[in-house]
Amino acid sequence: MILAFDPGDHTGYCVMDDHRIIETGEIRYPQKKSIKHLEELIYMNNIGTIYEKYRPIAVIIEENFMGRFIAVVKALTKKLTLIRIAIKLRYEDALIITPTPSEWKALLDIPQKTKFDQRPEKEKVLTRIKQLIPGYSIDNEHITDAVAMCLAYEGRVRVKL
Repeated sequence: MILAFDPGDHTGYCVMDDHRIIETGEIRYPQKKSIKHLEELIYMNNIGTIYEKYRPIAVIIEENFMGRFIAVVKALTKKLTLIRIAIKLRYEDALIITPTPSEWKALLDIPQKTKFDQRPEKEKVLTRIKQLIPGYSIDNEHITDAVAMCLAYEGRVRVKL
C-alpha cells in the first residue's frame, strides 16, 4: 500500500494498493490565524490520521521545483515539512520518498513539453492515469497528481524484512 501527497493549500492525497485506489481526497490547510501555530497542528493531525489509518509501506510527497515564485516555494516547503513531521512523529521509521514532478512523471512515461506537444501537464497526467486505470474520472489536479505518484512508485518500493 502506498500513500502519496501533492502539497498545497489543498493538499491532494491518494492511498493505493495493487493499482486500486483505496481513498483519495484533499486536506485543506486552515487559513484562519486564530491561535499561533494552530493551523499547522490541525494540518499535521489530518495528515497523521490518514497515515495511521492505512500504515502504508511508503509515503510519496512531491518535492518542490524551482520554476516557481519564491513565495510559492516557501509555502510548499512548509507544507512538505509539516507532512514529514506529522508522519515521523508517529512512525520514525516510515519510508518517505520525495520526487520532483519531473522524476515521477518520467517513471510513468509522461512526455515533457516539446514544440510538437504543447498540451498542459495536467492533461498529460490525466491521459496516462486513464490508460492505467480505465474509468478514472477525478478532475482535481492535486488528487490526480497524488494518484499518478502512487502509480509511479507502486511496485518500485520494496520493504526489507
